[in-house]
Amino acid sequence: MQLNNYNNELNSSITSINEGNMILILIDKLKDQFDVKKNNESCLADLLIKPKNISENNWLAIQIKTNNSIKNYQYTFGKIDKYPNMLIICIYVKIFKIWVLNGSDLINLKTLSIGKNISKYSKFEIKEDDLIETLKLAYETGKYNNIDIIKNTLEFLNIPRTNFSQIEHMHRVKRETLLKHIYTITYPKYDNSKTDCLFNTFKIQDKTFNKRKDCADWYRVNIPSGNYKKNDNDFYWLYTEDKNYKNIFIILSIQVLDDAELFDNNNNLKAINFSMKRDHPFHKFMFDYTSIDFERLKKIIPI
Repeated sequence: MQLNNYNNELNSSITSINEGNMILILIDKLKDQFDVKKNNESCLADLLIKPKNISENNWLAIQIKTNNSIKNYQYTFGKIDKYPNMLIICIYVKIFKIWVLNGSDLINLKTLSIGKNISKYSKFEIKEDDLIETLKLAYETGKYNNIDIIKNTLEFLNIPRTNFSQIEHMHRVKRETLLKHIYTITYPKYDNSKTDCLFNTFKIQDKTFNKRKDCADWYRVNIPSGNYKKNDNDFYWLYTEDKNYKNIFIILSIQVLDDAELFDNNNNLKAINFSMKRDHPFHKFMFDYTSIDFERLKKIIPI
């Protein structure tokens, strides 16, 4: 397959682009024989598969690791030690060279180094044409390299690993459920982009606002310097972990942020501060999930 069919989008890092491209290629490679899903960002697995003849909600989790250079005659893959009882597919990007390993074999290894000419991991190299049968056998037997592979439900595998990501995931599910009849909601091909989702064609970045320690009723969205340029997104969708406002979200367009002088001279977005109790210009862009004013929402984000 031609790797240049898959292009950079939405300011993703080169690591995310490489990994995202390999996930897209694997989806194309496997889709005739497997149901295949790209997993949500921050989840343990990157890819979920099950054979098309399996109706049960049992999915095989796969973590993807990529490398696009050879150093000291070795292919190296980092952060490899956190995936017990699941498959890890390591890919040398330039020629789509594949190794399939059981994460349980690597739990004491921070970085996996595979010698270009000889390595104890060479036996795990899989020819592209053998990949489907290798994955089918792992699914059917529940083992790889004689160590268990654990299958789980889609819902379980979709749960992010960190508390922050779990809150973000719950918010995402809530938003999809309530707004899917108005907008086509899609997601970037690559993780770690500067855009979290798209409503139709509008780019949206999610941000959490937290209570300021120095002001009782003021909240802040911390934006590290240089993280977001004015043209990176069309809207910023704000929500909070504060139990007093758990159903509240705020949608701020680039124009609103610009009018509030929240871009510096280099068009970098600055920290966003606002009051929840005192009158504030951002309040007219505030909504409650329990009683969304859909007509007002559509005036902010056109359909």
